[in-house]
Amino acid sequence: MKYYFFQDDFYILRISQANNFSQILKLFIPPKNVTFYRPVSDFIFYILFYKIFYHNAFYYHLFGIFLHFANTILIFKIVKNITKLIPLGLLTSFFYVVSANHYMTLSWIAAYHYLLGTTFALLGFHYFLKGIDKNNQKLLVISLGFNILGVLSEQIMAVLPLLILIYVLFFIKKCKKLLVKKWWYFVSLFCISAFYFIFRVFIFQIPLEETYQISFDLRVLKTLFWHVLWSLNIPEEFKYQMISLLKVNPLFVSDFNDVNKKVWFLLILNLVLIYLIPLSILFIACVKKKLSGKIFFKLSLFGLLWFLICLLPVIFLPLHQYPYFLILASIGWLIFLLTPLALLIKQSKKKKLILSTYTIIISLIWYYSSIINFSFTEKIHWIEDRQGLSRIYLNLIKKQYPNPDPGSTIILPGSKKILVNVLSYNDASFFLYGNDNVHFEYNGFEIPEECSIIKNRVRKQECLIKNKIFYLREVLP
Repeated sequence: MKYYFFQDDFYILRISQANNFSQILKLFIPPKNVTFYRPVSDFIFYILFYKIFYHNAFYYHLFGIFLHFANTILIFKIVKNITKLIPLGLLTSFFYVVSANHYMTLSWIAAYHYLLGTTFALLGFHYFLKGIDKNNQKLLVISLGFNILGVLSEQIMAVLPLLILIYVLFFIKKCKKLLVKKWWYFVSLFCISAFYFIFRVFIFQIPLEETYQISFDLRVLKTLFWHVLWSLNIPEEFKYQMISLLKVNPLFVSDFNDVNKKVWFLLILNLVLIYLIPLSILFIACVKKKLSGKIFFKLSLFGLLWFLICLLPVIFLPLHQYPYFLILASIGWLIFLLTPLALLIKQSKKKKLILSTYTIIISLIWYYSSIINFSFTEKIHWIEDRQGLSRIYLNLIKKQYPNPDPGSTIILPGSKKILVNVLSYNDASFFLYGNDNVHFEYNGFEIPEECSIIKNRVRKQECLIKNKIFYLREVLP
């Protein structure tokens, strides 16, 4: 809630301006040399919120929090309806809502497309389940509508047809009959994703920057490995400190010794308490024929497939890996991880108090591991510094130059390399003043020769003012 606008926020706002319906429609044409295409979650979102809330980041973040909790509720409903296990729905939604994977998606307004895209995808899945249950075609049409909105909000959501398909194959007894009866829905569902793929790959091609280069080598396994660890509340930074497979940067270990110990200890503790102990008890119960293992294998495989399918759009991009890609995939991982415990809770009739206490304990441990991750990440993540720098600069600029004349240039002190990223070069000027009349420049900017040759400080200042060139006067930290 405390973070300010920075970097991509300014750029997206700049390219998403529209004053009439015709201009809004043009936003659905992909801009040139832009790697993303998210007209709903980026362009429409920024247009509405900028016009309503302007520079007040609090309300943008409030909307992000709302989406996160809405996703959590939808996860509970979907998991409960799919698995018929209320404990699994409750556990999955709780572990999801407090997971440290959401640090960036909740901190950076420009990353809200993951939240909104997930909301639309989950609503699409939810209305599909309701439509099938009630045999209601209107609900299925609504499901398709949400799927379209999901794809237009975040491209990862194009995997939704595969998630729905594996649900049908795993949990619908007469799946062939359903696929034939509702053929129009499934054809439409896959056509949406197929059209999006053709649209972005062949018609409006994605500019393949270095970080978006596709790879099919062993780095895919490394990518998968780190997404699994991030799903278990391991901080993102740990990946960047790995020198080799089993060797960590010694300086990182010494500087953050306490965090390292806590993180790895909690990882082992979580795996043992959440998965291995319940799995062992479940195995013994199956051996004694007190419990069938069929549902366990079905749910576990379903969860793993969900996890892998959701990572398909990013698993082959070894240079472009971030925890926020887990926003949909982690649901499947949590289903896999929590299935043994949920089955024990459902089957146990005599030891409910013991299991309830055990569940509360491991939930608190998971929550604590998330807190450790959040606290550590907040201290070292670049988001913290960049948003703070953006706030300082823009507040000072607005204070010193609240209404600069059109055509003015404001020269900002500090590192050009850093500030160009933080303020998205000149896009922050549009954010601040709502137009292109003011230009930001940085260290190294060459003032007009007629001013540079003047040695007298007062006369030079007068020359600069005449040319509408101003310096940000205060020295920034």
